[in-house]
Amino acid sequence: EHVLSFQTQDQANLAISSGRADVGMADSPVAAYIVQQSHGAFRLSGQAYGTAPYGIATSKKGTLDQAVLAALKDLMSDGQYYKILQTWNITAGGISNPQINGASQTIQPASAPSSTTAATVDPAAVKLLPASIKSSGKLTVAADASYAPDEFFAKNGTTVIGMDADLAKALGAVLGLKVTVSNLAFDSIIPALQDGRYDLGMSSFTDNTTREKQVNFVT
Repeated sequence: EHVLSFQTQDQANLAISSGRADVGMADSPVAAYIVQQSHGAFRLSGQAYGTAPYGIATSKKGTLDQAVLAALKDLMSDGQYYKILQTWNITAGGISNPQINGASQTIQPASAPSSTTAATVDPAAVKLLPASIKSSGKLTVAADASYAPDEFFAKNGTTVIGMDADLAKALGAVLGLKVTVSNLAFDSIIPALQDGRYDLGMSSFTDNTTREKQVNFVT
């Protein structure tokens, strides 16, 4: 077999539709979204063959990972997390046991909550924020907007939308922060976090032990 690689999912899709490639492989929610949006041009083949945790990437400096973990647990408790997954039709990928650097954890699937309430500021989670972020009142998030439905551009071509963008805003609501989500090439996100140019990387990152040496992940 001959394997082709592409910078964006759209380029991979074009390779398939033009006959340059016979099949494409992607994370299951992304593959399902491609098929849904193709109006019959693509179809799913086979079954998902493995699972791996997505992670919200943070710098190893400070306590932002602890604050994000606390906020994420709040969103799971009040039903907002499941609601966001439901919006993008990816509830099958939800988990119920988030943790820091959980590459090797046993994943526990999420279940539908009995009720959903609005996200509210959690003083305990806010207390965990690094002083610089707390004082700025802002949370900057980097995402490669080429991987729908997790992160992609709205019709205006500039606004980043998708599951990760919605989750970022919900985390900001719990932490009392204004969130901005910016497009950045995937391979540039971790270096940008290490340099302090962004606070979070939310871009369908698979949490693995290699990446955990560079940044922390909230799974």
